[in-house]
Amino acid sequence: MIKHSIQKQISKKKLKKDTKKNLIKMELKEFQNLLEKFKSFSDKVSELHDMGFDFYEGKYQLVSDVDNIINITFLSHYTEHGVDWINWFIFETDYGKNKLEAWDENKNLICQDLESLHEYITKHHKK
Repeated sequence: MIKHSIQKQISKKKLKKDTKKNLIKMELKEFQNLLEKFKSFSDKVSELHDMGFDFYEGKYQLVSDVDNIINITFLSHYTEHGVDWINWFIFETDYGKNKLEAWDENKNLICQDLESLHEYITKHHKK
């Protein structure tokens, strides 16, 4: 009975530890999927806005809610500085379409595409 109880406690601790470890790590595929879904949502809302529907302001502020969800998700994985890089990639480079250049403190070119953005923030700005 005691042995079973101890094993159960150990399993629960291991599960919590594994769950926390998995929560912190975001693989490139998951990162890419999240950004693709966010871009798709933004594109659809923009189209609807062009048709006269406003989800930016007023009673149905879906955009700010989704922005908050995305930011909370990224902040659970990366530092604020890392999330700033993600936002720079999304809004300043339009997901890499605008060929803007960025360098790290060692003057290395960084964050030029989705893969290099993920690599950089995972290496330097992971929680």
